[in-house]
Amino acid sequence: MSDNELRQALRELPEHGTPLDPARVIAGAHRRRRNRRATAAGVASAAVVAVVAVVAFGSGTPGAEPGPAENPTIRTNQTPSPDESAGARAAERAQAKAAAMAKQAVADCRSELGQYADPQALPKLTGSPVANVLGPVGSTVIFADTRAWVACDDSWPVTGSGKPSVLQAGTRSRPSPSDVNAFAVSGIAVTVKGKLYNYYWSAGRRPVGVAKVSYTFPGEITRVAQNVGDFWIVQYREAQPIPEGQTNLDRAKIQVRLLRADNSVLRTHSLTWGEQTCAHVNHGC
Repeated sequence: MSDNELRQALRELPEHGTPLDPARVIAGAHRRRRNRRATAAGVASAAVVAVVAVVAFGSGTPGAEPGPAENPTIRTNQTPSPDESAGARAAERAQAKAAAMAKQAVADCRSELGQYADPQALPKLTGSPVANVLGPVGSTVIFADTRAWVACDDSWPVTGSGKPSVLQAGTRSRPSPSDVNAFAVSGIAVTVKGKLYNYYWSAGRRPVGVAKVSYTFPGEITRVAQNVGDFWIVQYREAQPIPEGQTNLDRAKIQVRLLRADNSVLRTHSLTWGEQTCAHVNHGC
């Protein structure tokens, strides 16, 4: 309604009560129009903000279904710190040293097995060993073929104490769990930083029904042999040097437990010092 039409309508009203001032009525109408325009502009601005928000945090494509906000990109410095670089270099050196020791163990053992008393009992030594496990001092190596196997440990040469230790060669048939000699250990004294330490190692084939072979050494130190295929290897060096005047005959016997797959004990053996602790055949105890 225009201002003139509003004035004409006010003149035609019945004259009762307080007369209306056309100027004031028109001024009030103008204020209400301005308020409505301001309100409409605010609603429109809010709608624009909402649309911007959907585009910013949704799929990024107008008209697409809004999706979850993308994770913010966190930029990091990719340059390794001096400590990280030093640690990586130390790890590489350790790996290179372990690889060199494993290679040297094979060469040492092949050389020693060349002097074996009964070469016909040995497996072929020309191929790669079926196991080569680096232990706390040196490496334990197993050579095997379809007919026989033999184990050798080069911890003595590593420490400069003597030549590799060799177990008696065996056939590929599995031993009986009741055969204590199948779990005898080679016990030698190795020199580390000028001090003598007791070192024990052994290897063999797992009997039928045996999942793990566990050894408990003097001091209640338990080591579970490492399985390599159907063979096992155990290695243990005592933490303290051999006390002066100590004889193993005064110590607790080494215990062997043959464990099933559920860790239940199938058989237990106690190794007699000097008999089942001197299993190598190429040098004295």
